[in-house]
Amino acid sequence: MSLHRLKNWLYDNIILEARDTKSLQQLAPLYNDYLPWSGASIRPSTLVYILNDIMIHNRKVVVECGSGISTLFIARFIQKMGRDVAFYSIDHDIHWLDLIREEVTKQELSAFVRSIRAPLVHSSHCWNDEHRWYDPEAIGKSFSETNIDLLIVDGPPANRKGQEFSRYPAVPYFQSRLK
Repeated sequence: MSLHRLKNWLYDNIILEARDTKSLQQLAPLYNDYLPWSGASIRPSTLVYILNDIMIHNRKVVVECGSGISTLFIARFIQKMGRDVAFYSIDHDIHWLDLIREEVTKQELSAFVRSIRAPLVHSSHCWNDEHRWYDPEAIGKSFSETNIDLLIVDGPPANRKGQEFSRYPAVPYFQSRLK
């Protein structure tokens, strides 16, 4: 890596860290308990953009591919806004989804998020035969909404070699349901 590219990379990361620090301050009123934030979690600044979008554009149907810390913040935000928002969170990992569901219940947010378990399978929406995405049949059993006005694609995992296009099916699958 050249010195110029290294400087740019460092500068970009410092800016992102500063945005995330400011965003965490904005998010603090939504949660007082500890929440596990990992390297795989959505960036705090991205989460603030999502919450802003929900509020500013008066979103009515929100679908999240990939449950996690964002699920908890979005559900709490919907609760505090007092608006009627249908929020669906899809994940493939039953253990992770159980952990999120447990936290949702503990935080009394069950009325504000509908969790959908959909194992990863190959479907016609996948990029190629090697890729897997959420089982369309499992989603279809729990989800009949049309007019999705916010689709958040943060899953399934795409951080390893061979998974680069694992999130590609989200738009083709939901396209006919997007507002």
